[in-house]
Amino acid sequence: MLHLVLIFAYAAPFLTAGLLPPETAPSARGAPWWVWLAPWCVAFLACAFVHVASRRGDQVASKSGSLRGIDAAQGLMRLAWLSTLMCVFAICLLTRAELPAQASASIDALPRPFQHAASALLWLALSLLPVLACIVGTLLAFARCERRLCEALLTRTLDEGSPFVPPLSNWAYASSRLRRHATISLVPIACIVLLGSLLAAVPDGAFAPLANLVTRLTTSPPPALQSTPPHAQAALSFGAVREAAESLLAALGLLALAPHAIARVWGVTKLGPGPLQSQILRVLAAHRVRAQGPSVLASKEGEANALVLGAFWPSRYLLFTGPLLERLPASQLDAVVAHEVAHIKLHHMPWLLVAAVAAMLTGAWAGLGLGQAAVALGLALQWNTLTILGATQAATLATLLGLALGIVALGFVSRRFEWQADAFAVRHLSREELAAAQMHTASLITARAAHTVRDMLQSVAQANGFSTSRPDFRHGSIEHRQTR
Repeated sequence: MLHLVLIFAYAAPFLTAGLLPPETAPSARGAPWWVWLAPWCVAFLACAFVHVASRRGDQVASKSGSLRGIDAAQGLMRLAWLSTLMCVFAICLLTRAELPAQASASIDALPRPFQHAASALLWLALSLLPVLACIVGTLLAFARCERRLCEALLTRTLDEGSPFVPPLSNWAYASSRLRRHATISLVPIACIVLLGSLLAAVPDGAFAPLANLVTRLTTSPPPALQSTPPHAQAALSFGAVREAAESLLAALGLLALAPHAIARVWGVTKLGPGPLQSQILRVLAAHRVRAQGPSVLASKEGEANALVLGAFWPSRYLLFTGPLLERLPASQLDAVVAHEVAHIKLHHMPWLLVAAVAAMLTGAWAGLGLGQAAVALGLALQWNTLTILGATQAATLATLLGLALGIVALGFVSRRFEWQADAFAVRHLSREELAAAQMHTASLITARAAHTVRDMLQSVAQANGFSTSRPDFRHGSIEHRQTR
C-alpha cells in the first residue's frame, strides 16, 4: 500500500490538471504558497495520532499480551497516509493543479531544456514530499510496536534454532521500510522525471519525420479540428505526435530501466552455485521462463518473502530474502518458486496494469455520464444549481470515480492472481510427484501437493510473525488462501 500512496501522490497534479473550468475555479496562478501548507499540517496531526496510538498499543501488549492495540495503530498509520494523500488531491483540485504565479514566472525564465525538469521537481516538492514526510513520521512512531513484536517472537525463534534478527532502532526500521517499499515507486518516479526532461530537450526536428508520416496516413483531420485553420491543424497534429512519441519512449524506458535501478538500490546479490540455485533453476526450466537471478534480497527486518521484480525479460528479477531460503524446507521452497513462476508464466503484472487502467477509464466514463445526467435532469426540472454542478463538476467526479475503481480493481484482481498462483504451485508439485511415481497424468491434483502449499503459507506467516487471519489488500489473508 505504501508504494501505491506515493504513486498517487506523484500523479495527483496530472490527474487533476484542468478539471475545473476557468470561470468557476479559483485563480491558481494567484494562489498563495501557504495553501500548500495544508498537507503538511494534516501530515503533522496524523503523525501525532499514530504516535499516541502506537504508544497505547505497546502498553497494552506489554501488560496483557493482546495485539489489538498494535493492529489498531497499524490501521491508523495507513489511514494517516490516505488522509494526507486526499489533502494533496483536494489542494490540486482547488488550484487546478497549476503552480503559483511566482513559480511559473521563474520556470518560464529558464532555458527550454530545463523547464520540464524544474516544473517536475517543484511538483515533487509540493505533492510528494508531504506524503513522504507523513510516511516517515508514522513509521518512526510505529517502530516501538514493531520492536515489541520482535521481542515477542524471540523465544520461539530461539526454540526453533532459527537465525535471530535483533530489533531495529526507530530510524533503522523506518529506513529499512522505505528502502524496501518506497523505492519501488520512487525509483520509477525518478526515471519518469529524468526521461521526461531528456525527451523535452530533444529538438522538434527529431520528431518531424514521424509527424509527416502521421500526416500522410491521416486522410482527414479529426472532427474536433475540422473548423481549425490548416496551419493550426498542422501545429496541433505535430504537438500531439510529439506528446504521444514522448509518452511511448518514456514508458519503454521506464520498463527497461526501473527494475535494474530498483535492484541496485536494494543491493540484491545473485545466489551462488549450490543446491538452492539448482533447485530454483530447475523449476524455472520446467516452465520455460526466464528471469535475472535467482538473487538474494537482504532484509534487516528478517522478512521471509519472494517476489518478481519487472514485467519483461531481460528487465525481470526473481528475488528471495535470506530468511525465506533459510527457514523453508525443500518441498515448500519448490512451492514458493512455482508460485512466483506463475506470476511470470501467466503474465500477471501486465494484466494487473491493464485491469487497473480499464477500471479507471470505466470510472471516468461513469463520472462523465453522471455529470451529463445531472445536467439533463437539472434542465428538465429547471433546477439551475443541479445543472451548474453537473456541468462544472463532471470531470472532478470522473477523476474521483476513476481513482476509486482503479484502486479497488488493483486489490480485487491482485488477490485473485495470488489464488491462481497458489493453484499453479499445487499443479506443479502434483506433476513432480506423479512424474516421480512414473504416473504421467497431468490433470491429477495430489493431496500431498495441496498440503505442501498450505504448509508453505503457514510457514511464511509464522516466519513473518503475523496472524493467518490478517487481511492484506493485494494478497488477501493467508487463512482464506489456505481454504481455497
